[in-house]
Amino acid sequence: MAHENFSDSLIYLRRSYSRNELSLATQLAWALAEGSRRSLSINVSQSDLDHMIRNRLHAYKTLRVDDGISGADMNRPGFQAAVRDIESNPRIKWVLSYRRDRLARPEDALRMATIECDIRKRGVTFVFNNGEAGPIDASNPDLGVMITLVAEYHENGEFLRKLAERVLDTQRLLACEGYSTGGSAPYGFIRVLVDAAGQVVMELVPGRRVRQQGCHVRWRAKDLAKIEVWILVLDLKHQGLGGKKIAQHLNGLGIPSPGAEIVRTDHGIRHRVSGKWCANTVLELCRNAAILGLKEYGHRSEGNHRRLGTEGHRTLVNSDRNKENRAKVIRNDSSLVVRKKTGFESLYDEGKWQKIQQDTAERGKSQRGIPRTSDPAKYPLACRVVDMTDGCGSIMYGHQSGQRRLYTCGRYMRTAGSECDNNSVDAEALLQLTLLTLKQLVNQFDSLKKIRKLLEERVLAE
Repeated sequence: MAHENFSDSLIYLRRSYSRNELSLATQLAWALAEGSRRSLSINVSQSDLDHMIRNRLHAYKTLRVDDGISGADMNRPGFQAAVRDIESNPRIKWVLSYRRDRLARPEDALRMATIECDIRKRGVTFVFNNGEAGPIDASNPDLGVMITLVAEYHENGEFLRKLAERVLDTQRLLACEGYSTGGSAPYGFIRVLVDAAGQVVMELVPGRRVRQQGCHVRWRAKDLAKIEVWILVLDLKHQGLGGKKIAQHLNGLGIPSPGAEIVRTDHGIRHRVSGKWCANTVLELCRNAAILGLKEYGHRSEGNHRRLGTEGHRTLVNSDRNKENRAKVIRNDSSLVVRKKTGFESLYDEGKWQKIQQDTAERGKSQRGIPRTSDPAKYPLACRVVDMTDGCGSIMYGHQSGQRRLYTCGRYMRTAGSECDNNSVDAEALLQLTLLTLKQLVNQFDSLKKIRKLLEERVLAE
């Protein structure tokens, strides 16, 4: 592959989920100023960064960006793109990144130190706002450099581990007092700021944060119409109806779902929530104990650094990781779950609610513990197939039914069948048909050379 479009330098930017971190725009402004001072050939601007953020790009021109990704994730697409470019293009001699902790906050400090050393052995210089790290002589390795890097990357990773401990311990203490541990209030509830005596100081609109000495946040029922819908859901579930049947009933009544009109991002695509009920939304309401005036905390653990233990936080063990040694979501033992009164009255019969939990757990036994696929090769046509039955037009998603892989209409799944018939196709058969069709078209029009040329042009343009 040619490298005519490459300059002699790359800029790497990263921020994680924290709102308090240095912004990407500020990091880029520093990199542009530093690159200008060193007379480096940098062909990017703030408008290029805006373009990347809008389109959720990780690589564009000489910018490599990871937005909203933890530094502990060594598979970040922007970081991996930068490493690949450096390894494949000998013209790159400079990498500008605001701090080393922007490059990584790794769990394995030795691994990241080795990656940096390997890059510097290629004659590359890392430039940070507090100094630079120049090329390393591959024929005469310096043990002191490796030790220094391991120590610094360990310190970077230790920041995340200590932060995870503080967050877990604080959330557990708040939950033990029945306070909110963050996030939005449940359906029909609002967040209120209460003082030490439990008196409401103020109502908090969604997204508002208030810090006031001696005060904390609790949930309180507010929208009685939504609370009535919640109670209706529980009554129908108590009568034995399943999540899909209840969702169909609510959609038939024209009742908007809890997420109606909210803009969210799924698989990198921003969209407005349709407002239709689905089985998962129904079951989430059925499991939420807020309707009983209770705060529950700790049903699941998904942290990469620390997790809920018997006395607070704990380190991860083998059962917290998958075969690739990545942290996985687990369901905690019931003894770890915190369940405390919120200070407000119960709005539903606890005996009925417990019966609902028992029935739901019994019905879900066959699917419990089965993870969603993280392998894109398992369903290569997922979100690329459209259900055209009766002009439906919905994207089809991959899932498994028994031992059979299928693609099923997304509208059917979202609306529990109220807006679309259940249109499913065999995943393997559809893939074979697609590949054979593409092969036939390529051979029929002798297009192989044209396709190759077009792909090469697109790669060079990127």
